[in-house]
Amino acid sequence: MILKDAAAIDVAKNLDLYIDIPKIVSIIQLDDIDFGEIPFSGAVIEKTAILRSNHYSWSLSVYAERGELTLYNNETANYYEGMDTIPYIFTFNGSDPEPSQRIVSTGSLPTSPGDALIATFNRKTTGGKDGEPFLYSIIVPPSTSDANWDAGDYQEKLIMTITAN
Repeated sequence: MILKDAAAIDVAKNLDLYIDIPKIVSIIQLDDIDFGEIPFSGAVIEKTAILRSNHYSWSLSVYAERGELTLYNNETANYYEGMDTIPYIFTFNGSDPEPSQRIVSTGSLPTSPGDALIATFNRKTTGGKDGEPFLYSIIVPPSTSDANWDAGDYQEKLIMTITAN
């Protein structure tokens, strides 16, 4: 049987589209700091880190291997134990008006990941794939009048981690 003048039949089906964009948090640039000779009057070196996050909640944490600049033997690649150490202060994004988005140590950094100092952000970084610049610095305060640091090379290793929350 053939139907004549049959009404058009509309059939609709929803098509759901899904896309998964992975969270990207990365440290694009982080330069070593070399003071050269440190005067007893103290020293400040400021550098720029380039960070990238496409996620609205991320954090940067930092802790230290030793907590102080420690006399280092370049020939054996070991620290001298029991020798002088030099305190320092670390800052990251220190002029940000939002306290949670900056790190300013009140002394040398903690030496345990569980005690790391943390800056927390609730926004994506600017700069797209090229990332956003953040200033960080190491401050060696003036030495006390009784300080007589041993001559030699002093080193410290800072561990910085960026994490999507």
